[in-house]
Amino acid sequence: MQISGISEGVAYLHRMNVVHGDLRALNVLIDDEEQPCLADFGLSRMLNELATQALSRHHQGGRWTAPELLDPESMCSGPPSDSSSNPTPKGDVFAFACVCYEIYTGKVPFHEMRREASIINAIVHGRRPVRPGLSDCHSTCPSDSMWGLITDCWRQKPEERPRMAEVCHRLHDINA
Repeated sequence: MQISGISEGVAYLHRMNVVHGDLRALNVLIDDEEQPCLADFGLSRMLNELATQALSRHHQGGRWTAPELLDPESMCSGPPSDSSSNPTPKGDVFAFACVCYEIYTGKVPFHEMRREASIINAIVHGRRPVRPGLSDCHSTCPSDSMWGLITDCWRQKPEERPRMAEVCHRLHDINA
C-alpha cells in the first residue's frame, strides 16, 4: 500500500537525520512498480543544520504545516528561537497525516477553505479536517484504526505525536 511505503520512506529519512520539510501528495511520485518515491527535497535539512537557517513558513503552505511551525511563539513554553519555525521530524509526522487524508479523499486538507490565513488559524487553534464519509473517499475510506493513527499524527503538541518509526509499526499492524 502506498501509505506504508510513504511512511517507510519518511522513517528512513529520519533515521538518516534528514527532515523532508515539504511532505504532501504532490511530492510523492509513483514508480513503474507502483511504489511511492519521496521527491522535492528543497526544504529538507540535516537535523544538525536546522539552527543555521530559518525558513519562511510560506514555503510549505499552511495546509500541511504543523501548528508549532505556523505559530512557534504560542506553542513554545520558552522564549522563541531562530530555529523554532524550521522543519522537524514531528512536523513531517503531521504532514504525513495530511498526505493520508489526500490519498483517501483525493482532496487537499481544508479544501473547503480558500484563504491561507483561515487555514493557518484553523490549524493553530487545533482544527483538523473531518473524517471523510463514503461519499468523500477517493477509493476506500480509512478504517477506525487508520483514522486513529491519522488523528494521533495530527495532535496539537508535537511531543504527543508518534515518531515515524511507530507510525510504520502501527501501519504494519493495521495492514496485517
